[in-house]
Amino acid sequence: MTALAMTAYPLSREFRRRFEEWAGEPVHYVNVAEFRRDGLRTTLVRIRAEGWSRVLVPLEHPASGAVAPMLATAALVAHPAPIVLVDAELDATPVSRRNAAVGVAALVPASFDAQAAIIRARFELRRLLLADRLALNVRERSFLYLNANLWFGLKAGGAVAHIAGIVNGFATLGYDVEIAAPEPPPLVDDTLPFHRLPVPASFGLPIEANSVRFSQAVAHAPLPRLGFVYQRMSVLNYAGVELTRRLRVPLVLEYNGSEAWIARHWRRRPLRYDRIALTTEAVSLRHAALVVTVSNALGDDLVQRGVEPDRIVVQPNGVDAPRYDPALRDEAALAELGVPPGAVVATFVGTFGQWHGAEVLAKAILQLWRDDAARLRDSRLHFLLIGDGLKMPEVRALLGEVPTELVTLTGLVPQEVTPRYLLASDITVSPHVRNSDGTPFFGSPTKLFEYMAAGTAIVASDLDQIGSVLRPALRAASLPPAEPGTRDESLALLVEPGSVAELAAGIRFLAEHGAWRHQLGRRARERAVARHTWTAHVRAIEERLPFAPARP
Repeated sequence: MTALAMTAYPLSREFRRRFEEWAGEPVHYVNVAEFRRDGLRTTLVRIRAEGWSRVLVPLEHPASGAVAPMLATAALVAHPAPIVLVDAELDATPVSRRNAAVGVAALVPASFDAQAAIIRARFELRRLLLADRLALNVRERSFLYLNANLWFGLKAGGAVAHIAGIVNGFATLGYDVEIAAPEPPPLVDDTLPFHRLPVPASFGLPIEANSVRFSQAVAHAPLPRLGFVYQRMSVLNYAGVELTRRLRVPLVLEYNGSEAWIARHWRRRPLRYDRIALTTEAVSLRHAALVVTVSNALGDDLVQRGVEPDRIVVQPNGVDAPRYDPALRDEAALAELGVPPGAVVATFVGTFGQWHGAEVLAKAILQLWRDDAARLRDSRLHFLLIGDGLKMPEVRALLGEVPTELVTLTGLVPQEVTPRYLLASDITVSPHVRNSDGTPFFGSPTKLFEYMAAGTAIVASDLDQIGSVLRPALRAASLPPAEPGTRDESLALLVEPGSVAELAAGIRFLAEHGAWRHQLGRRARERAVARHTWTAHVRAIEERLPFAPARP
């Protein structure tokens, strides 16, 4: 039999290992992201159709308890399997059907609150759409970093690196920084003042409405008045607009793309409150004194949405280069994962999302194995895939034929641990894919700059900003017949996005040509340090801040 585990987010590698040992049987995972992607009803029908030995609700992080009533309610459809709550210490609490019904009861007032928040949002957003943007200046070198995403226990991913990069970068420039978030973000200077945002005690239904509840609570939270507010824009959240208008300070908005667009194109259905989400984005963009984004494609998108060019800063993501110094290479890191000694390690890091191309890499690994298993073994190539997410089941299925001694799937690894594995790698892979609707790829993957700073040889998709950052480069379609010369300035090896054959050829070439690995890695590190640090990123923002004129 198999147990069903219902989680708020993918579990970390270490907790998942301990949890599965505790469970003592195979475990199948379903998390909240799947409910959002597939819809509540579809996911529940799928769960109901299977037979489970138990339904486990592991709560790795205390804050995820807000989701527990909703998960326990969903677990009721897995009848007659018993339901068990499992906390971070692996203490188990059996949940009777009656107690689970209590969880259903807890959903009722939370769901009423959620609906009231939606109604209130319609009126507030209409008011803000008609209001003029306040002409406010930054009067002191201080700011409040506002992360109003409903994230619990998020320890890895590009967002984690970006938040730390912005906060630490501005602190390095001498700004007084305070942070407001549901929980302290990883990798951020822990001496900085932190304000815990008021998270709903229990989530209601529909799931998306909780973001609106949270936004309205944050807008009225007792937060300090500093020089400006820097907000990472999030779905159905306009707290930054309300907060800055109340405090009368400028809003600097970080725009990483439209969540409404992402839902339409990367999930199986639009957001439940698609129109409100779009209005929320429009309101936030209208009232921001400055909008910061990470790619030219997003900059063009902002102009099309009516943001004046003089309010837009386009600056690619960056890296904390000292954390990825190749001098810190630790050979023991890979041994801890069971990677064979002397292996040539090709590493992918990601949250296995729609655009990451993890499934393309899995197909390339499978092709390398099927084409010439002996050659693959002779090259001592070993694949290390770090992370977890929605594409992981597809990746696991594709790799089912490949011997386990050639591939290591680590699961979710905390961001602070990832540099150890990257620095011990020889090749890193960025197999990003095009947008399915033909629109430009708008990302600026933080892992790309981490790969560069780590001094690894990179195989990457020649896709918009990725290709631009990594040029000049080798091409998988015309690989060089000779070893590199001292004057060769190539930074990476680029492949056609989505091409399994080119990705496989590029990885094989670097696995078999150590001199090229060394040359490409060295050049990439030099470029990252010279152009792509977080300090460079925040300086570009600082130059455009609307500072008050100096007094005579």
